[in-house]
Amino acid sequence: GKRGTAAGVTAGAGFSVTILTKIRKYKWLLLAGFALIGAAAAGYLLMARTIPMTVDGVTTTIKTRALTVRGALRSAGYPPQEGDLVIPAAGEWLSRAASIELVHPREVSIELDPSGEVIKVTTASLTPMEILSEAELEPAEEDLVLVNGQPAGLNDWLDAGIVLALRYRRAVTLEIDIDGETRTLRSAADDLGGALVDAGIEIIKGDRVSLDLSTPLEEGLVVEIRKGRPFEI
Repeated sequence: GKRGTAAGVTAGAGFSVTILTKIRKYKWLLLAGFALIGAAAAGYLLMARTIPMTVDGVTTTIKTRALTVRGALRSAGYPPQEGDLVIPAAGEWLSRAASIELVHPREVSIELDPSGEVIKVTTASLTPMEILSEAELEPAEEDLVLVNGQPAGLNDWLDAGIVLALRYRRAVTLEIDIDGETRTLRSAADDLGGALVDAGIEIIKGDRVSLDLSTPLEEGLVVEIRKGRPFEI
């Protein structure tokens, strides 16, 4: 009887030690879990950053805890939509962005010169090259582009917060024969005189030109120039 009682006491003691060991183990696990949660919460609170944001040309400053540019825009009330231009890309990590720009699509009118035809395109693009390409016009470097009446380069960055009206004239090819030497030019000038000036061809008193300098340019125009020569009497 005593032997059985002793065995029971030993078994009970062993069971108690096992329970205490498990409690201590789970206690440390719980403490570690709470520590991780606390660290994550502290990190979330400290993660908030201030960043400049420009929407359609208007710049403000926002404070956000978002991880991506998309999340920052969404938290500011501007969730990106199809057709929007987002710089940097919406999926970019916010930690890599110094600022954010969002441009919504707008209607841009393009007047084709000299026909006067007007094409309208809805786009968020900010360069004449991109806008004209979206209108399927395939612009080239020699073409003439006016933006709201002012000359603009194909890769010039345009304001996002204004109405845009483009005037576009495609360059034409013309042949210039100067004293038997032929040069091929591409120009979008208003007239022959403008094309010659742009090409650095000077016309002085005594030179003979086969066409009037005010002649409008057209594809395939052929011009002969005979340079005057000094003579003595």
